[in-house]
Amino acid sequence: MRPTTGSSPRPGSASWWTARNRSSRCTRAPSSPDAPEIEQPPADLDGSDALSALGLHAVPVLGVTQILSWGSIFYTPVLIVPLIAAEHHWSMSFAMGGFSVGLLAAGLSAPYVGRSIDRFGGHVVMTAGSLVCALGLFLIVHAASPIAYMGVWMVLGVGMASNLYDAAFASLGRIFGVVARRPITALTLIGGFASTVS
Repeated sequence: MRPTTGSSPRPGSASWWTARNRSSRCTRAPSSPDAPEIEQPPADLDGSDALSALGLHAVPVLGVTQILSWGSIFYTPVLIVPLIAAEHHWSMSFAMGGFSVGLLAAGLSAPYVGRSIDRFGGHVVMTAGSLVCALGLFLIVHAASPIAYMGVWMVLGVGMASNLYDAAFASLGRIFGVVARRPITALTLIGGFASTVS
């Protein structure tokens, strides 16, 4: 007859890992010098500990970052590109074509940005992306020739790949793992205010 009280949790279940982790916070010593160490999974398999510890900071900080980034990198060209085209006597098609070149550069550099986030962390890659975008915005108003103008848009494209939603979502995925859906959804809602703020 199966006992109703005092029974131990089923091995491998979340409660079993929780009880095991509480009883031993460190990694179990190997049984022999050649035996590999046994890693214990986190006590809370649904990620609530990670959400409570990191979610209060990561999502709001990235939310502010996304509002500023989208406003300065993505929406600003709508205002400055017509002025640049008029100053240099370029057609509007050519001027806005630079924005398309930037998007192409962002797409081509996205795999490298993702691997860099996995290796160095989002805080490093997104900071570097912000600096690249700042450099691109400074250079775009000084690009006198069509070739220089398109080159600056390539720089801005790399910055966009390193600093907008793709990089932010990858960073949240790296932080929260399989439970990153809620933080990503929250960040998307916050980032939706970027156009209004801009």
